[in-house]
Amino acid sequence: MKLREWGLTFAWMVALGGMLVSLFFSAVLLKEPCNLCWYQRMALFPLAIQLGIAAYHSDKGVTRYAYPLCFLGFLMALYQSILPLMPAAAASCGSNGNCLEEMPIFWDIQFPWLSAAGFVLIAGFIWIHRGQNAPPSQHQSQQ
Repeated sequence: MKLREWGLTFAWMVALGGMLVSLFFSAVLLKEPCNLCWYQRMALFPLAIQLGIAAYHSDKGVTRYAYPLCFLGFLMALYQSILPLMPAAAASCGSNGNCLEEMPIFWDIQFPWLSAAGFVLIAGFIWIHRGQNAPPSQHQSQQ
């Protein structure tokens, strides 16, 4: 099994897993997400759909619409992750929950750090897939 062939599938699995875990915490455990969590969801949920379709069609053009979502989601997760280091910014977490007081923990890691890692993993798997069946370079075609 070549990782490049499965890159989009792995990216989709990470996005789908993140979406399902997020929905489990809000729908089953009734943990209301804060505003910053909602912004991350706005980046993650479309990725779960887009990457599933792209993996099915082996679409290398997925980078055009997936990378911006990964980047924005990562920035929001990173900002939320460093909030505990800035006590003055504690109120910016949102009105429907204070993540500084009730930060969900999953595998001994706070959710924003998991979210940031997930967006990096998704972008990494897309990057790996990008090289699959790349056209030969000019140097190779001249030989």
